[in-house]
Amino acid sequence: MAPPRALDAALLRDGGAFERAWVEEVAALIVLKRSDTPQARLAARRARAAAARLAERIELARAVSLAGLQVKARANLWRRNGEPLGRVGRDEQSVGRAG
Repeated sequence: MAPPRALDAALLRDGGAFERAWVEEVAALIVLKRSDTPQARLAARRARAAAARLAERIELARAVSLAGLQVKARANLWRRNGEPLGRVGRDEQSVGRAG
């Protein structure tokens, strides 16, 4: 049987591409915030769509190694706009609950 890292090779490649797409998306959003032009809006939409395509592919992939699971976790974090799941701290309310 192949080592887990080899089994997750495609997922790990997608993870690298996803990280680059996320960086490009953030850069496009910064440009948009500084200059709300049609070109900036189009660039931001395209960057978001590229990251979304990769996130979807990652979400559908099966992970068999810790590294693969980490890639899937990053895609999930992107979907949540960087918000943590559940409780953040002992005295914090759960995400989505009124405080």
